[in-house]
Amino acid sequence: MEKGDNSLQITSLPLIPPYFLSDLPLPVALSKSPCHSAVEKRKGYLSEAEAEAEEEEEEREEKTEKEKKGGMAIPFASSSALLISPKPLPSSSASFKTPFLGFPKSPLVAAKKPSFPTTLAKKKFQIRCQDLLSVIPEGQEWMFDESDITGPDIWNKTWYPKAADHVTTEKTWYVVDATDKILGRLASTIAIHIRGKNLATYTPSVDMGAFVIVVNAEKVAVSGKKRTQKLYRRHSGRPGGMKVETFDQLQKRIPERIVEHAVRGMLPKGRLGRRLFTHLKVYAGPDHPHEAQKPIDLPIRDKRIQIDR
Repeated sequence: MEKGDNSLQITSLPLIPPYFLSDLPLPVALSKSPCHSAVEKRKGYLSEAEAEAEEEEEEREEKTEKEKKGGMAIPFASSSALLISPKPLPSSSASFKTPFLGFPKSPLVAAKKPSFPTTLAKKKFQIRCQDLLSVIPEGQEWMFDESDITGPDIWNKTWYPKAADHVTTEKTWYVVDATDKILGRLASTIAIHIRGKNLATYTPSVDMGAFVIVVNAEKVAVSGKKRTQKLYRRHSGRPGGMKVETFDQLQKRIPERIVEHAVRGMLPKGRLGRRLFTHLKVYAGPDHPHEAQKPIDLPIRDKRIQIDR
């Protein structure tokens, strides 16, 4: 606006940014503003140290963008740090941090080893990829102790006899006199001791029983009319080879077969029953060839087994 001229002349004035209206000095206001550019730096609004720091920051940002575009991976201390550490790891300088979990973006800056926070260190962690579990339940330490490996098996509580529990040479031998004893009751008592049902270690699938010697088999007794009505059949294997005889006839011919037939029917049918049947020794007469085994009397609890004459 010139003197003596009442007209106003509008000249081009630079736009005043809104931060000029603040109370801060001009250089400080420019440094606080995020919109300053290289042109303002050249005008001298910023100091040389501040201008260099800003230029370095821009260079780092450009490098970061190039690394992201080129697919370069950011170096990490370990892959487990992402899963375990809930907080970003500290670095040497705050200006070298990236917005991704606070890890250093410069490959020249070495990352520190991740450490467990104090709040998570008290908790128990279980890593399944390890050979041994890192956490042992309280009260079950003995399960992982090598000194107890040879201890008792508490998982399989059902006892099963081993080979040393039923050695044939260590079995008991019994002897019983069949004189005037009921055939069926005598046979059931013999079968119980041959199978071992009288023992606490009885196992159905194992030979746990004893040997039984029967003498005076020709004097065994039967009740009612069985002497004439009870029939014994055998077959020669050829057509029409069926043979039938009564109890009285078979007792006169082969008296041992009567007791053997009765006991065989009370033993298991199969290879175990065939083996148990070999523990029965039946003889006609009072003598037997097993004195070396030192047999003892067969315990009989059935009071009705004996026939009173």
